[in-house]
Amino acid sequence: MQVGRKLKVNGDNLLAIEFDRQQYSETLYDRNQLALLTVRYDSLGHPLSWQPTQNVTSVTLEYDRFGRLVRWERGQLSEKYSFDIRGRLADVRYADGSGIMYKYDDGPISVPTEIILPSGSRYILQYDVSGSLQAVITPNGHKHEIATQTSIGFYKLLYLAPGVGHPYVLHYNDRGQLLAKFFPKNKGRVVYTYTDEGRLESILCGPERTDFYYHNSTALIKSITKNVPGLDFRVDYRHHGSLLKEERHRYNSRSGLDGAKFRYQYDPRLSSVEVEINGKSTITTRYRYNSESGTLEQVQQFLVHRPKLNSIFIQDEARQYSKTIGTDTYGRLVVLAITLWNKEIFSLSLQYNNRSRIKHVHTKIGKDHASHTTNYTYTVDGFLEEVSGAQSWRFIYDINGNMKSLWEGPRQISLRHDDGDRLIGYGDVELYLVDVRGFIVQRGEEKFKFNAMSQLVHAFELHQYEVQYVYDAQNRLIARKDHRGNITQFIYADLQRPNAITHMHYPKDSLTFVLIYDTLGHLIYMQQGNNKFYVACDHLGSPVAVFSSEGTIIKEIQRNPYGKVTYDSNPEFFLPVDFQGGLRDPVTQLIHFGGRVYDALGVQWLTPNWESMPTLLQKPYDIHLYRFHGNDPINPAQADGGHLNDLPAWMAALGYDMRRVLVAPQTRCPPDTRVGAPVPEAVPVISGLSCMADIVQAEFYRFSTVPKTAVKLDSSSFQRHINSRVSNLPSVLGDGILLSRGEAHRAAVHVVSESSPILRDVMVAIFNDTLMVDVHFSLHGQDSFFFVQPQLSKAEEDWVQLGRLGTMFNITKHVVESEGVGGPRGQVDIRMHSTSVVLNIRYGTSLQEERHRLMRHARRRAVDDAWTQELELVRNGHKGSNDWTKVEREELMATGMVARYFGTDVHDIEKYPELADDPSNVAFRKENSRKRRGKTRRTRLKPDA
Repeated sequence: MQVGRKLKVNGDNLLAIEFDRQQYSETLYDRNQLALLTVRYDSLGHPLSWQPTQNVTSVTLEYDRFGRLVRWERGQLSEKYSFDIRGRLADVRYADGSGIMYKYDDGPISVPTEIILPSGSRYILQYDVSGSLQAVITPNGHKHEIATQTSIGFYKLLYLAPGVGHPYVLHYNDRGQLLAKFFPKNKGRVVYTYTDEGRLESILCGPERTDFYYHNSTALIKSITKNVPGLDFRVDYRHHGSLLKEERHRYNSRSGLDGAKFRYQYDPRLSSVEVEINGKSTITTRYRYNSESGTLEQVQQFLVHRPKLNSIFIQDEARQYSKTIGTDTYGRLVVLAITLWNKEIFSLSLQYNNRSRIKHVHTKIGKDHASHTTNYTYTVDGFLEEVSGAQSWRFIYDINGNMKSLWEGPRQISLRHDDGDRLIGYGDVELYLVDVRGFIVQRGEEKFKFNAMSQLVHAFELHQYEVQYVYDAQNRLIARKDHRGNITQFIYADLQRPNAITHMHYPKDSLTFVLIYDTLGHLIYMQQGNNKFYVACDHLGSPVAVFSSEGTIIKEIQRNPYGKVTYDSNPEFFLPVDFQGGLRDPVTQLIHFGGRVYDALGVQWLTPNWESMPTLLQKPYDIHLYRFHGNDPINPAQADGGHLNDLPAWMAALGYDMRRVLVAPQTRCPPDTRVGAPVPEAVPVISGLSCMADIVQAEFYRFSTVPKTAVKLDSSSFQRHINSRVSNLPSVLGDGILLSRGEAHRAAVHVVSESSPILRDVMVAIFNDTLMVDVHFSLHGQDSFFFVQPQLSKAEEDWVQLGRLGTMFNITKHVVESEGVGGPRGQVDIRMHSTSVVLNIRYGTSLQEERHRLMRHARRRAVDDAWTQELELVRNGHKGSNDWTKVEREELMATGMVARYFGTDVHDIEKYPELADDPSNVAFRKENSRKRRGKTRRTRLKPDA
């Protein structure tokens, strides 16, 4: 007996799947009822094999008597899993004989306490009593600590990096949305605000601000505005239903950037994009997608043919140019070849080892040039070790995986790293300098400035160059300006590949280059007016040659394996797309990947991706935040390791990618601000009908006919991730205490029976009758909250009550004199300190007075910190936030501030009180003497008024 399902697209059968109950097998058919794939199961529903009929290598699985996966095999690739006597994963062994071992402590919690890499490097994992991960110690002893904590009104994630005295902190709400991001020592923050519907409304980052506006009652973005120093721009979106129809980019007149308008047309998928720049030139790019499978069939003049499953043939309409892309039976790229005027001008072939890593590359560039072979070898941990061929390199790593020396031919260069695994010493030179945020802000005499979004905004070298960078709300580089007044705009108009540069524009010269990519996302063609250029890229999308329309080489580029340019035949010809598809700056040679910057000289990122820590903990040996591609720049990263362990993955391998088959509306979305840390789940309120609808919908989209059971192999089982649940610190108030702000700002304390009876009684007695100020501050991971008790007489009574807490909190009392109507009056401050919270109660004042006082003090502290940070920047040779004159710089160095300059708020702290103590929200303005005298006069007259 057989049961099955059919997938229809636009009324026609595309795929069908049938399950044979006698054979325990499931077969996938195409529209002509030809079998594509057969999946065989055991009696428990475990898949035993995936056997395709086409030219794709099959997968077989083996299980032990407990139903655990013990072997995965696909051709020459294999993984073998071993378990200890208690059923815990002990070893993962690969086809080359290397393996990863897991060690455990004796105890009730079955989580690994040690991971040993094939080289013997050991990563020690430390847990709390509940088995949640709280620290990872790398092989050389560097400790990464991470924890979550419930505060008053928000959750927070704290990450303490090695060599840093204070934590990085994320605040997030119960939806998992970021509220704020704090860097160590108050050196920068980002604040996020949301609408009542939970949609991102604003991002505030130092002097920068981004606002999102939505169409009424929908999640479709209507417009985005962004303000950065010296530049204001706005993007407006028009939709047809949920389809994006038009977007318009506008810039302020002083920016020097040209506005642009994109028009999108559909039939029914995207058929053309019309780009109009500065209201003058209009450039149209045509697209055609298969109406059923959703695969690309045409882009501009290039037609895409798929004669076989393992081959893609791209040809222009005039049949002058062609490109062949070939893959092997594992889906790996093995052939790239470009032909122009019936002559092969570029070819590249690849061979792989039994770990699916590239071992040989044969390359030929130009019509008459000879091909050359490059060989690659790797360490047992998978790091690139040696490259031999026309050029040779060798890399040596320490126990932590940091590159400690490299050989360029016969020349050896020693490298030195600090406690954070950052390269600081290159040869005999201390080349790099790191600030307290962990950002690499100096390379030799070059200085780099980053905002709190970790974006490089300014780079300069005294008397050499100066470059400024501008990013959009999607974290993409959209413009660069240099010291000579040159401006380059980068335009992104491909909805399928939103991070691909489609146009490069020079506003001063009114020149626009169009960039076209192939199905791999590799650049193949550039055009400016009647000038046409063909681009040859390697297997990772790094351009290696540019050809004219006649086939002559215009530019040839050679790089070392980590992307440093070793030869450029035509440096004057600027090619924006560079190493692995990144955007190389022609002056700094830094490579931009979205908003993050990679330095090919130092083989490291310039900023840490610490926000991704909860995700990185799934594989603790990937915890090195500055390391580029895990020390393997040769092989593309595979999200699932290429296991092909579920039906959707196999359908994509056979040419039926469901993400393309099912047409999704092309929309612009705000940045994803969900935090990677687990959010405590609340019990949902859901109707039975809604619950049933969710189940039916999930089942409808699941193509397989085999029921999903608790014993069936889950896709994540192949990853062998450790338990990456992050340790949760006790609540800032102690267990069982809930403090909230109710109506009229009145604080309310709720307790549960498990809480400490003394703590419960004291907290209820003291806080239940107070008013909670809607202002809180965070510094070094410690949160400060403020309360008002109008009755001064309660201070002594509460002081006695607080004495019962013993060492739970450090309690202090301060008697203060405060100016008020009718003269000075006494007030009392009682503060409760712990490592994670400060609770401040002021007696004998009003809510408004206390809020005003807190804001005034916070702002004063922010201005003082801003001067301190400005002094530090200038002392280290940076520009600072202002263009100080020589005399002003000397005064700043001598006195710590500049006379006649005062600090002003960039963003309104009354509207955004979380910025009141933020020094990056302070801008220095020069006093106008006339205005200053008037201001002083008004201040003097104020009390009489």
